Amino acid sequence: MQLASAAKELQRAQAEIDILDQQRVDAEQSAVNARETARQYRTALEAQRAREEGLLEGRRLGIEESVRNYLAESGQQQLLLEAPRPPVAPPQAPRHVPDPREAYERGRAHGYDEGREEGVQAGKSSRRLFRKTGF
Repeated sequence: MQLASAAKELQRAQAEIDILDQQRVDAEQSAVNARETARQYRTALEAQRAREEGLLEGRRLGIEESVRNYLAESGQQQLLLEAPRPPVAPPQAPRHVPDPREAYERGRAHGYDEGREEGVQAGKSSRRLFRKTGF
């Protein structure tokens, strides 16, 4: 009788151990999934930031190039020497993400090209403004 009771108690304890072990395995898998998702979001966020930075830099350089070309065509190069240059903010250090340089450079190059094209277009439209105002 005691042997049967002890065996039954042992089976109950083993069932509880099995349940707890399965819960531990599930929790570990959830943690792995959460870390991977967080890594993917960090990488995507860093790439987006780099794209935006490149977009702004490209836009600024495109406008400068367009204005410089306009002033050269109209014989007003001296204005280039007199015009103050806006300060350029130092780039922010990228946050730690897996392979951040690749994500940063890929996003920056993409944003730079888009921004440069937008800047050239904005510079062309400012040429019309210069012509209308007689500048």
